Amino acid sequence: MVCGLLFRCPDSNNGYALYLDEVWDGNLVLAKLADGKLQRLKSMFFPYSMHNPIPHRLSVECQDSTLKCYCDEVLVFDVPLTIHSPADRWG
Repeated sequence: MVCGLLFRCPDSNNGYALYLDEVWDGNLVLAKLADGKLQRLKSMFFPYSMHNPIPHRLSVECQDSTLKCYCDEVLVFDVPLTIHSPADRWG
C-alpha cells in the first residue's frame, strides 16, 4: 500500500481499506480487512505514479449499508455492504 485510508475498524485486524496500490502504478483498491488479511472488493485504474508523486485526496462516506469512495472528490466506488460484523454496522 502506497497510501490510503483504514475505516470501520473495530480492531487492528478487521475493517476496510481504500488505497493506491504500490505493485502497479495506477491502481486504486477498495478492500476488506478480515482477520488481518486484505481481500479486494473493487479495483480500478487510476492515473498516478510512485515515481512522480502528486498529492491525491482519498475520502470515504459510510452511510447505512453503503460505502462511497472518492478520489480527488470524484466518486469511484459505490458499494452496497452485506452486514456480517459490527465493523459493517458502525462507522
